[in-house]
Amino acid sequence: MPIRREIFNNEEYYHTYNRSFNKKIIFSRERDKIRFIQLIKFCQLKVGCKYSYWSRQTSKRQLEIIESVKENSGFIVKVIAYCVMPNHFHLLLQQLTDNGIIQMMTKLTNAYAHFFNLKYRGIGPVFEGRFKTVAVNSNEQLLHLSRYIHLNPYSAGMIAKKEIVNYLFSSLGEFINEGGGEVVFPEIILNQFKNKQKYLDFVLDNADYQRELQIIKQQLIDIER
Repeated sequence: MPIRREIFNNEEYYHTYNRSFNKKIIFSRERDKIRFIQLIKFCQLKVGCKYSYWSRQTSKRQLEIIESVKENSGFIVKVIAYCVMPNHFHLLLQQLTDNGIIQMMTKLTNAYAHFFNLKYRGIGPVFEGRFKTVAVNSNEQLLHLSRYIHLNPYSAGMIAKKEIVNYLFSSLGEFINEGGGEVVFPEIILNQFKNKQKYLDFVLDNADYQRELQIIKQQLIDIER
């Protein structure tokens, strides 16, 4: 397999995403999405155990491991935001160690592909080639990306506007609800707002505009076909 040409710099942020092969539904069931989110949480860590061991631990024990890892700088990346959709996913990542993003994304997609093919008796690729990345070049872009990722289910017409904050498979709940931040590091975004409600307002204020853009984009795709 050819070596990736992208250079990922430590301490910098990247929008990382991928789609399923042939756009098939690979996150159809709630437990599949939860599995992928648990893998996101696990694959950002430097831990000396396999996911099979990790997944058998209680939520309390997992949090203890995470806290221990935090104290020892045991992250290869920080996950800032995420969203899991029926046939694709979005991540906003900060690389912390050399090749951290490549290591995390390789583990994440390979682990889920193995799980998916084993569970559904599939053969062949689950994801559409290599993951895609866009470097974040400004703080404004960082804030916009967090909002864009959290609005994905609404933009796609999957949920109503009032349900955005309750969508279970994005990190918005971890941003807004008390005790959030189990998978992500929301403070990187939230510290730039007066409070959590101000961030939620920031997200919702752009919801209809982003959905309108998505509808236009889809119409253009249909015309090209």
